[in-house]
Amino acid sequence: MALPGGPDPNSGSIVTSIGAVATGMLNIVTGIQNAVIGINKLGRTIEAVFPQQAGGTSTSASAGAASALPSTPQGYLTIVVDGNAVKVPYYL
Repeated sequence: MALPGGPDPNSGSIVTSIGAVATGMLNIVTGIQNAVIGINKLGRTIEAVFPQQAGGTSTSASAGAASALPSTPQGYLTIVVDGNAVKVPYYL
């Protein structure tokens, strides 16, 4: 027996609606899980390409036996350090 103004509970429309909502939620959860997996893979790749030394950053370099750098860099990499955009020169 249907409630006045409501769907007929025997028609399957309530079950169909709940199934559609559950499917949508599953798709959202699956999407979030895939995003987290992708972010973790990216983090491991970045760590492999740019290994971090203890302390992370420095305001100066220690003296060594390297020759002087050219006066003009080839270009600059813009990275974010502690929320600030920083340009890092690179030389080829």
